[in-house]
Amino acid sequence: MAGKSTEEQLQALLSILNDSTNNLEQVRVSLAGTELSVARRENAPTHSHPRNQEYIQTSPRTAFAPQEASSNEVPDTAGHQNEPAPVRAVVLHPEGPSGPGLSIKGGDEYDLPILISQIYPGGAADQCGGIREGDKIISINGVNVESVNHRRAVELLKANTVKLEVQMFKPASHGSASSISNPSLHGGSFRASRKGTGSRPLRNVSEFAALANTASAPPSRWVTFKTIPLKQAAVSLRMAGTAKLRPKSFQVSSADGQEQIALYCSNDTEVVQWSALVRNRVLALDRKLMAEVNASLPAFDKVIHFGWVALRCSSSEQWKNYVPQYLVLRSNRVNLFDFPPTSAGDLSQSVPGHSILTSHCSEVQADRLLDDWPYCFCITTADGEQLYLAAESQLELAKWIQQLRRATVDAALDGVMVFKGTWNRKSVDLTVSLQEQLALFDGQDKSSIWRKPFAQLVKTSTDDGSVALSFLPRTSTDANAHQKSETETFKIHFQWEHHGVVNVIHNMMLAAVATLDPTILNEDDLS
Repeated sequence: MAGKSTEEQLQALLSILNDSTNNLEQVRVSLAGTELSVARRENAPTHSHPRNQEYIQTSPRTAFAPQEASSNEVPDTAGHQNEPAPVRAVVLHPEGPSGPGLSIKGGDEYDLPILISQIYPGGAADQCGGIREGDKIISINGVNVESVNHRRAVELLKANTVKLEVQMFKPASHGSASSISNPSLHGGSFRASRKGTGSRPLRNVSEFAALANTASAPPSRWVTFKTIPLKQAAVSLRMAGTAKLRPKSFQVSSADGQEQIALYCSNDTEVVQWSALVRNRVLALDRKLMAEVNASLPAFDKVIHFGWVALRCSSSEQWKNYVPQYLVLRSNRVNLFDFPPTSAGDLSQSVPGHSILTSHCSEVQADRLLDDWPYCFCITTADGEQLYLAAESQLELAKWIQQLRRATVDAALDGVMVFKGTWNRKSVDLTVSLQEQLALFDGQDKSSIWRKPFAQLVKTSTDDGSVALSFLPRTSTDANAHQKSETETFKIHFQWEHHGVVNVIHNMMLAAVATLDPTILNEDDLS
């Protein structure tokens, strides 16, 4: 991944889809502070004849050494048409497999100089800004290449440090039209890969001349046209409303949805890398916001984790199955928002949400996924509603599962839940806690009917407002007793949501195990 990378600022050349032309347009993407900014090239003002270094883009690994302003420009008066173009010195430091980030054409065997036919977005040559497509290469690392063959020039360009002397090329001064259009010119190229992958050859004299003449284009500068605040921003690899991955791109949207942009990369690896960089910057800002919000909240209602997820829903549009939601996990509940809350006041005005203790969270296993989105989890609420949620990556999914489990255990440690119901035609109270575990009391005189440890519970089931609890006999040592009709079952009809009763029992059992072995909270599968 090419670009500028420091602790404070990240920068690279990516692409966007131009709305007017429907073609990809190269842009410069910068991550600095709390914003992501996107800039496009625009020609510098025409009155600035000497090249101004303001318009020369550099990076820590790429340096351009401009000549004096008086020798940098080719006079365009009629009396100086035949003067040679000035020579420019360029130093490139190729990074990774991208090499110097350029393609070359020509060579002694084609009766042509070594010419830069293409500069690739994001590569060392592109960042330098000191060379242009159509330039003639005079020397590479001190070796004159004006009379070398194409293969020799390619080998020289493979060095770890590439020092070039380049000059604007004038087609009329090198060979005839027939030599330029000779098919032998298509013999090879040096692309942005050290393996020497070729690029599209030049087809005719006009195209070749046009390529060479690009060297005389006016200086350009980067002009920012889009800025997206990164606090609570959304970063998505998928097409809006679907599980389908974007082709070599990702989208960044502001918290309020007013600003968004899809950024295109050269390959899928770069998509993963850059989307992760943006997401990490968002997470860093969100951590600061969480600390600010929690400073105004009571201890029992702190924010533990928040972020964007996709909620699967039924839609009139068959292709659109997901809507973005902002999930906020607090000490005792979870909330879903259309847009992120930005303060403790926003949270206090929100709907009650779903109780952590009476809801159940689980990762959706591969054989139960509803579509091609692999990073999904489900929150089953007390009334039986299933919130099918999707995260952007395996790392995000693991973080949500871990935080939800920890919040569940913390809520269960001090929680005591009493559910009123009916059993054998009399009112009863079922108490669930880490201390009592499972205990059934008479609803009138509060006398104890039975007490059961979680270890004896082998099955829970729900049916028509009732919960059936099946236990192993206390004296049984047969691990398969629950398969031999040796279990004792109590079917209790509850006035409260029966799904919530089952969720609380499961959550208390998880907490009981976690108190004995805390490492279980880090395991991928607790089924």
